[in-house]
Formats: sequence, C-alpha cells, structure tokens
Amino acid sequence: MANITITKKNISLRGSQQRNKGFTLAEVAVSSFIVIFMLIIALDVWMLISAVQMNDSACRDAARAAAQAPDQPTAQNLAFAAVATHKSVAPMFNQSPTVDISNFQFVDYTGGATIPAGQTPYVRVTTFCIVHPIIPLSVFGSLIIGNGNTLRFNQTYEFPLVKSKALPN
Repeated sequence: MANITITKKNISLRGSQQRNKGFTLAEVAVSSFIVIFMLIIALDVWMLISAVQMNDSACRDAARAAAQAPDQPTAQNLAFAAVATHKSVAPMFNQSPTVDISNFQFVDYTGGATIPAGQTPYVRVTTFCIVHPIIPLSVFGSLIIGNGNTLRFNQTYEFPLVKSKALPN
C-alpha cells in the first residue's frame, strides 16, 4: 500500500482554492449586473440612432415626392404617402414618422407672379418621430434627453418644385 503524506503546503493550497471560488462567484455576480446595464444602455442608443435614421429617410422621401406635385393639396397627399412607407419595426419603443402639417410649405409663384431674383419655387416638409427610451437618461434628477419618458426628433428638407407653373424673371 502506498503511503500518502499530507504536508502543510497541500492543505494551504486547498483552502485558498476554495476561497478563490467564492471570490470568483462574487465577481461574476457583480459583473453580470454591470453587463446587463450596459446592454440596456446600448439598446437605448441603438433605438435612438435607428429612429433618427428612419425619420431622416422618411422626410427626404416625403420632400422628394411633394416636389413632384403641381399644387399644394397634391403635394401634401404625396408627402403623406411617402412617409407611410416608413413603418417602425418596434412601435412600442418608437412611433412611425409623421408629417408635421404646421410646418409644411409649398411656395410656387403662380397666378401671374414672376419668380423674384435669386428665388426658386420650393416645398419644405418637416417630419417627426417620437421615441420612448427604456431608460430615460438623467443625472442627479435632471433629464439629459427626453421629456419624461419620450423624445421627439424633427427633420426638415427643402426641395425645388419640379412642375412649377411660375415664370422666371
């Protein structure tokens, strides 16, 4: 039969290995909370970036479509139709872009008027998109971005009219 000798060195190693397992478990628990928090912040930033990109694309398409119209009612209908093609993937977090009618401008120098020097007939379209972030970003109780739990992005594009009836100077 083989003789097994236990020395002080072997006993102390075994005890330190058990203590290291406890520290490792604590490190994993603390770091998992930090990683989860960082993932939620990354998701918030991704939602904000995608909402800005979607609103920008919708506004550009709406202004381009409205510039093809011969009059203001047709231009508004074309702008609404162009924006309707941009739907939100996650409507719970961000709404689809919408045309802001109060800022819609269709400037066509018709009715016998001539175009002033340095001017051109144009259409200006403004769209907005409302985002609901998961975590409202705040520091010491004051919000950095957002109003309560919503954030509104506006975008404005201006295009020259393609089918203008105005006469150049």
